[in-house]
Amino acid sequence: SVKSAFYCWINGTYVGMGKGSMLPVEFDVTRLVRSGENTVSVKVYQFSDATYLEDQDMWFMSGIYRDVALYARSKAHIADIYAKSELDGEYQDAKLYVEVRTENVTLKNATPKSVAVDGETAMTEKVADGECSRCADVTIELLWQGGVEAQMTQTVSGDAMSFVMDCKAVRLWTAETPNLYQIRATLHTADGEIQTRMVDFGFRQIEINREKAQLLLNGKPLKLRGINYHAFTPDNGYYVPREVYERDLQTMKRFNINA
Repeated sequence: SVKSAFYCWINGTYVGMGKGSMLPVEFDVTRLVRSGENTVSVKVYQFSDATYLEDQDMWFMSGIYRDVALYARSKAHIADIYAKSELDGEYQDAKLYVEVRTENVTLKNATPKSVAVDGETAMTEKVADGECSRCADVTIELLWQGGVEAQMTQTVSGDAMSFVMDCKAVRLWTAETPNLYQIRATLHTADGEIQTRMVDFGFRQIEINREKAQLLLNGKPLKLRGINYHAFTPDNGYYVPREVYERDLQTMKRFNINA
């Protein structure tokens, strides 16, 4: 993240800009990087029109205040994972809905079972019986402390895939008991794994009881006690070390602040 706005170049070539100073910005630089040393140049503006949208009771400081990273992935890959849940009337069992979006795993005049991955390039081949020994599949697993509690596999038949899983006796998430499962999505063929992505997930249900004007979490009334928090330290400005975040959160919990 950069305050307030910035322009970015890779090896002298302009790649983009950003001015949402509390949000990460991502650029596809595949065609611009080269083997060996590369140069990333950033021009930072202290103020922009976005400054007025973000104007709050806080110190104004400018610059790059969060990590800058470069990552690579295979040509055929999992681009995104979205998950949500729906609890039953007893708040014990749940349905887990997972949406997975893939890229470069394509279908061209082929049945869903004729997706093949060749090296780094995802390609398809049509066979007479609609079968292929190297079909691309996505497997979704729900993990609790490393153990698999539910699992489902589908063959890739387009860029977007939807999974619905029945989960029994789930451990609910609350601020006092922040139970987190892991959802593991694996893109693979008969020849092996292409990519695996993991996301944390908590089972919870937020509702509003209009008759009693109550906010409910997992069927129980929840009262919000909030503060206006700005991530800031006298020594580091907006670059806040992890231990400071943890100390601030512990302090807020001691005073029953939950929002």
